[in-house]
Amino acid sequence: MTIESATSRSDDQTEFDAATFDHFGQEHAEHPEQVWAALRRIAGLAKSEKYGGFRIISRYDDICAAARNPAVFSSAKGVAIPPHQLPPLIPVGIDPPMHGQYRKVLNAELGPKAIARKEAEYRELADQLLSEIGDRREFDFCEAFSAQFPERVALRTIGFDPEDRQSLGRWFHDMTHLRGIDEEAAGMAAMSMFGRVTEVIALRRGEPRRDDLLSVLLDGEVDGRPMRDDEILMYIVLLLFGGLDTTASAISGAFYYLAQHPKDRERLLADEVALDRAVEEFVRWTSPVQALGRTVTESTELGGCPLREGEPVLLLWGAGNRDETVFESPDEIQLDRFPNRHLGFGMGPHRCLGSHLAKTMVKIAIERGVKALGHFELADESRIRWATGEARGIVELPLRRRG
Repeated sequence: MTIESATSRSDDQTEFDAATFDHFGQEHAEHPEQVWAALRRIAGLAKSEKYGGFRIISRYDDICAAARNPAVFSSAKGVAIPPHQLPPLIPVGIDPPMHGQYRKVLNAELGPKAIARKEAEYRELADQLLSEIGDRREFDFCEAFSAQFPERVALRTIGFDPEDRQSLGRWFHDMTHLRGIDEEAAGMAAMSMFGRVTEVIALRRGEPRRDDLLSVLLDGEVDGRPMRDDEILMYIVLLLFGGLDTTASAISGAFYYLAQHPKDRERLLADEVALDRAVEEFVRWTSPVQALGRTVTESTELGGCPLREGEPVLLLWGAGNRDETVFESPDEIQLDRFPNRHLGFGMGPHRCLGSHLAKTMVKIAIERGVKALGHFELADESRIRWATGEARGIVELPLRRRG
């Protein structure tokens, strides 16, 4: 194939046209692995004609090379394809060296020691939510737990009051998953969410500081000056993205697997090392952040493909996490996979700031959820529903208890 080759054949020998690739497309939300594999097989970098056109970086090594080189693959013009009209998310939408200053504001607060101090509080919250399932034999696990648990942890950790949970969760889901599908609804949700977060920041400016991330941001400094309210707003939006969406997807994906593998449930509860490795594997397999964009700042070449200045590219983390040259049997979940150099939290200077919190939430969800639910299985596979876009994951997971 030539560098500009636009087609490949997936494992079932059906032809795949990269020009039609759409990461918001529902048609491959449930089983994207054949599309990801077809993209990796295309010589050079595949190109989609959607959203004005963009190159797709789908092989593990190429993704790592781009992610580690922010001077050439810049986040400053946004990380969304199609682009939105929002200011840059902080710190993911800021290039070095300023990126490091913004990131430093919350580094300690989201580090392993700080998260460890909160674990008992998070376990208590998980137990409370699981107890509310009561003796129901069938229920939607996403609605009952996997959406609510990280949502409540994130909002509490950031510094929102409980009454904000329902509206912020709904607005953020619509803003994230309706982009490219219903732009008007996504825009209205974004306006509502931004308005409320702006209001909370203004209110908290005049109040005593609390033990939460918002208080740290209100007193934070970058470049020798206090952070502005608009900067704090975009920082909080990024934190919400991780807490209200992507962590929920990793938890749902884990229970989708565990519902079908009862012996593995018992094994994980008995072996903490196995559980830690399983958490990494669930993040790799689910790839909750499926993709993020970059803009090429100068003419360059990647994967044998020339790229021009100003060209948008999509780092397809999900495809990189299924690269057979890096991961044995990549489409399978192997709970003891080690080492596991997955891209579930990104790569390079923009690696997920909240990865320690996310892994802690997934681990607690498995620990407490498996114990509380006992023997469980998938209730109705036809009702399992996946959302897609930059974030991808199960948003409806019917489970049934047995015995």
